[in-house]
Amino acid sequence: MHAPYTNDRRVTGQGLVRGCFEVSETSAFFEWADRADAHYWPGADAIEWPHVIFTADGTRVCKVMGTRVRVAIDESPNGAPVAETWRIKARREYDVAQWEAAQ
Repeated sequence: MHAPYTNDRRVTGQGLVRGCFEVSETSAFFEWADRADAHYWPGADAIEWPHVIFTADGTRVCKVMGTRVRVAIDESPNGAPVAETWRIKARREYDVAQWEAAQ
């Protein structure tokens, strides 16, 4: 799923859209962005969960790596994320230098 905004048309508080990938098993397409603030999931540590992906049912915290992504799919009774790991392919990082300089 594409991000609901672009780097040159984002409002305050939104992270840079960093790239895209496909899930190996399903070929589902996702874009990921920096996790700009804790409102996406206050119980999720920002270092462990530095990114967000945009899904049909909302925004999820995640950590995008080279060949896989850890996605928070649920919340445990204590508020911590319950993770699922997806194998990914066709991972691409966007050139965001011009927007990083503008921050």
